[in-house]
Amino acid sequence: MRILDKNFKPIKEIDVFKSLIWHEIYYGCGVFEAHINEFLNENAKYIYNDDLQQLGIILTHSRTKNEYTYTGKMLKALLENKVIYNQEHYVNKTPEFIVKDLVRKYAQTEFNLEIEPIQNLGEVIGTEKVIGENLMIYIDSLLETQELSCRIDFDYPTSKLTFKVFAGADCTTSKPPLSLNFENILDYTYHENFDKFKNFAYIRGEEKEDGSSILETVDLRENLTDVKQELYVNASSQKSSFQTSDGETITFTELQYRNILKTKGLQSLSKNNKQFQIEIRYNNNIGNIGDKRLFKDQFIILEQRITEIITGYEGGYKKQEATFGKPSVLRKEFFQL
Repeated sequence: MRILDKNFKPIKEIDVFKSLIWHEIYYGCGVFEAHINEFLNENAKYIYNDDLQQLGIILTHSRTKNEYTYTGKMLKALLENKVIYNQEHYVNKTPEFIVKDLVRKYAQTEFNLEIEPIQNLGEVIGTEKVIGENLMIYIDSLLETQELSCRIDFDYPTSKLTFKVFAGADCTTSKPPLSLNFENILDYTYHENFDKFKNFAYIRGEEKEDGSSILETVDLRENLTDVKQELYVNASSQKSSFQTSDGETITFTELQYRNILKTKGLQSLSKNNKQFQIEIRYNNNIGNIGDKRLFKDQFIILEQRITEIITGYEGGYKKQEATFGKPSVLRKEFFQL
């Protein structure tokens, strides 16, 4: 791994270290933890993983008598301290367009970001309005509703930063199922969690002058005879009209406003899905973060995206574990060899 300063200039290269855990997350921001035997000087800002060609931001460090520990987040965390401080309104735009436009307005100049051209990812959203949200949290939650993600790529030779929206490849038919029978995985652990599952949302809009308000619903039940697992969303802060920076008043039609409420409901429901999670240990290339693969054992056949890849380096060895389904906490015990 290489250590860079705040201007992405190399400070030193570390070939021998105790361990490095590199935790990629599809629906969120990845993290890392490095244990080394020497102190990185006060100018150390970034850690570059040569193997994965990814850059992490150093956020904390601690030390004992014989070891220094550095932790941080992937480069996308640059967006974590930015807020959407103006009213933004989009009509008939894709999540990709909305996210790239927000990054252009609120982060591009400060971080000298290049923004990848539109790739036509995702389905059009009728209306979307936002103000006062954390930039990274908002764009992650919006992209997740359509199984998309984003990242900031770092080009080591040029120090160029590029913001990208991407969707993992669908490998459910082009690659064999992940299965012990196919001998393409070493071991796995399967989890099901329905504790917080919701399939029906009531979304309450702004209060009108007469005291009434619009109540919209979103129903994600596969069969109308299924029991409603209900969720209430208070969206009263979403106004049906607003003023632009030029002083113009924009008023939504009732249909547009109801679509805004439905989007809020979908975003809330996406955080309360059934959680199918498979932790897989493997010794060959399982794919890239976000790829959709088919998993099969004697009980189930399941399509899931790779939502986490943890790569561990220790004692000259490399180990990897993939998680399919909702992200989980960093599992350090996997790398305690």
